[in-house]
Amino acid sequence: MMMRLCSLLLSLIALLSLIKAPAMAAAETDETVLIYSATDIPAISPVLDAFRAANPDLVLEYREFNTLELHERMQSPDDGDSPIW
Repeated sequence: MMMRLCSLLLSLIALLSLIKAPAMAAAETDETVLIYSATDIPAISPVLDAFRAANPDLVLEYREFNTLELHERMQSPDDGDSPIW
């Protein structure tokens, strides 16, 4: 279980590092980086806190879903705040 959590956190850190450059551009235009995930907030909070500390001018919004909700949300993102792939 701990190995799986560590693997998940490392994967998210890698993902966040990939979006850092676009996120910096987003901060200049007052855009929000929106993350949809099925990871529990207590588990992901250290990663989000580190990202916010590294990008203080960036608005980071995290939305937690269960896996079915997340799947359904990704199948029909129609509310105007859809993630960009």
